Amino acid sequence: MKKFSLPFTITWKRKDEKPNTGGPETEEGIAADEDVAGSAVLPDEEEDGQEVITRGRDDRAFSLSGIDWQGRGRLYLFIGAGALALIIAAFVLNYIQNRLPYRGVKVASDTEYISESGQQYLTFAGKILKYSGAGVSLMNLEQETIWNHPVRFSAPTASMRGDYVVIWDKLGMEAAVFDKHGLIGTIKAEGPLIAADISEQGSTALVIDDGETAIVKYYTKNGGQIADIAANAKETGYPVDVAVTGDGKMLAVSYVKGDEEGICTNLCFYEMKTGEQNGPVYTEHMEERIVPELFGSGRTIVAMEEDGFTSYRCGRSVTRVDKVTLDQNIQSVFYNGEFAGFIMRGTEGARYRMELYRINGRKECSFEFDLIYDTVTVDSERILLYNGSEMALYNINGRKRFEGVISDGGVQYIYPTGRSRFLAIGNRESKIFVLKLLDTD
Repeated sequence: MKKFSLPFTITWKRKDEKPNTGGPETEEGIAADEDVAGSAVLPDEEEDGQEVITRGRDDRAFSLSGIDWQGRGRLYLFIGAGALALIIAAFVLNYIQNRLPYRGVKVASDTEYISESGQQYLTFAGKILKYSGAGVSLMNLEQETIWNHPVRFSAPTASMRGDYVVIWDKLGMEAAVFDKHGLIGTIKAEGPLIAADISEQGSTALVIDDGETAIVKYYTKNGGQIADIAANAKETGYPVDVAVTGDGKMLAVSYVKGDEEGICTNLCFYEMKTGEQNGPVYTEHMEERIVPELFGSGRTIVAMEEDGFTSYRCGRSVTRVDKVTLDQNIQSVFYNGEFAGFIMRGTEGARYRMELYRINGRKECSFEFDLIYDTVTVDSERILLYNGSEMALYNINGRKRFEGVISDGGVQYIYPTGRSRFLAIGNRESKIFVLKLLDTD
């Protein structure tokens, strides 16, 4: 037999064997020992003071010298109990953090700031982007300005995707592309700007009104032109919005056409290649329907319609993924790269009803509420509604976490900075508030 050694000694004996008192060996004792070893492979010999034993009968007890199996069992029991306690604690904490309503709100701090006329705000790169007709600036959550860039826009409008944002002058003739470090490039158009969108790489699409011809131009993030698309407004319709896929390889334009025969929408998809485009790679003609808004998310482009939305997957070809149709008149729509939400008149005694869908068409939640809102936003975890003095917070599954008064000074913008903390920018008092929701007692 091949020998091996272990760092401990294994000894075998019967469960009913009496302890050896140290007396001389007898024939009966020797015979008993041989009987014990009947089905076990006994040690060939001792090697370096260690016995070599492989297996034995099931009805015989064994012990490992140097190892306290009773103590180790207690250790395993302690570890198991500790792990179970952690799992229970995590479940309880998750329940408290995501299900129980908050009992109130307090202003943790407030800071004075200089308010500018027409100032608007946007959550960008984990910070807050401020823009107005006079300039664009980025500030951190401590209200410190990181950079500032002056502009002269009459109607500044923002389109954001990932690490890039384009600020453009609606019905003006200029656009500017920024990242978290500041200005990257500017674009000067030949006519009034109607719509704009930006990809995750910063490439920008602009819809330009050029009289009878509607032009869509595509630019690099630095302002260099990549391609342009020309469409006859009398034949195709008037462009009302544009959207780009995240990778910037596909672009969609919504053209609305009206004549004596009625109104329709031509939704045209173009593959973005350097140079002039030959025409759409996919067109969907929609009789008696209007698509006023488009947005892109990854390789998907979503068409927001009067009664719902339709998703299109843009790969080597364009495929309609799903269409969601709602049976009531839509009062408000909101969306991000993951969700599309709709607010309608309430049906069960409440003022409003909200329905939230993933962009693949799966319904996420539906609930009714009474808060008269000015703004509604959604992220991956929660839905936020607010007006100048009140706020309501819901989980993505529609569970209400908070509703109440947050300020009497007028709130223009609220930005979540944590699970229960929010940055609120005042409209009249020119203050920035840090709001803290209070957990349930």
